Amino acid sequence: AKIFFTDLAGHSQSLFLPADFDIYFRPALEMGAGVSSNSWGSNDVTTNYVDTDRETDLFSWYNQEMLIVVASGNTGRRGGILSPGSSKNALSVGSTGNDMASRGDVSSFSGYGPTWDGRIKPEVVAPGNGIMSAKSDGRQGSNQCDITSKSGTSMAAPLVAGAALIVRQYFTQGWWPTGAPVASNGFKPSAALVKGMLIQSGEPQHGRIGYGGRLQGTLPENPQGWGLVRIDRVLRFPDSSFQLHVENNVTLKHRERWHKCFGASGGKLKVTLNWIDAVPAFGVS
Repeated sequence: AKIFFTDLAGHSQSLFLPADFDIYFRPALEMGAGVSSNSWGSNDVTTNYVDTDRETDLFSWYNQEMLIVVASGNTGRRGGILSPGSSKNALSVGSTGNDMASRGDVSSFSGYGPTWDGRIKPEVVAPGNGIMSAKSDGRQGSNQCDITSKSGTSMAAPLVAGAALIVRQYFTQGWWPTGAPVASNGFKPSAALVKGMLIQSGEPQHGRIGYGGRLQGTLPENPQGWGLVRIDRVLRFPDSSFQLHVENNVTLKHRERWHKCFGASGGKLKVTLNWIDAVPAFGVS
């Protein structure tokens, strides 16, 4: 695996984003990246559909092989998704506790929707409390390699991006449908399929750190979306207790219908439908 890194920061520690996000995302795509992890966001607390949301969706619409993963923001309140977390096509990620503490609880700082037009955000959550991360000393050329504990949705988003890469590898190496790698079964999954698999994997969270309250635990819901990403719940192997069926890049014309029948054998049936949406005009949901 290889990592493509884009530096958006200037000397003032502010972000410098191009007006056209194709300039930002395309270099990584052309180098073969299928997932883009973005631990940054606007300082404006708004659920409105703004420029950075639209630019993210525009790139996703014309480049449907790359999944864009974004942090939901650390506002800790309803209606507190930070752009581009409100974009339709990006996968927005909220934060939970980790296995060491507060497992099963959404982080108190994790921002959530709904967006102004009623969409649920974030779509999924992942551990973002007390995550070991890089620690810079702020000096260029020092070659420091220290680490430190950090918390935030910016810590959760890369974990989900990593899970997305594993899902992508599962399909490209031909693990589906047999549960073993068969090269002839391999295919390149669309961003919609990878995003759908992560949503499908969601496990309900039941509390919120520092608030003492309970979440409904009925998915989907703000502030956890479709729950904690658990790819072991969707990647099927020979010893798995579930079946997995996927459809990739299904297209429908106007007024066209698509049918799929499954034999009922007991147990639960869970279906996730996901697609990359066209870019709306400003002010339109």
